[in-house]
Amino acid sequence: THLNFHPPLLFFVETEDKAFIIGGAQIYKETIEKKLADHLDITKVHADFEADVYFPQIEVNEWQLILSQCAGDQRG
Repeated sequence: THLNFHPPLLFFVETEDKAFIIGGAQIYKETIEKKLADHLDITKVHADFEADVYFPQIEVNEWQLILSQCAGDQRG
């Protein structure tokens, strides 16, 4: 069962060509664990933040890196 997905949203995720899952942490975790995602767009922010939840660890050997870019320091 998909405990944290509202049934119409689950139907959309499973039937559409592209759907964006925008959190929270448990939704990300279930999406990855239940293999509802076949593509991840991940932005890494190189800074430290106080938080009590984080994006789940992913098994890098289960995914193929397509593109990696470094934006550099964009501060004025």
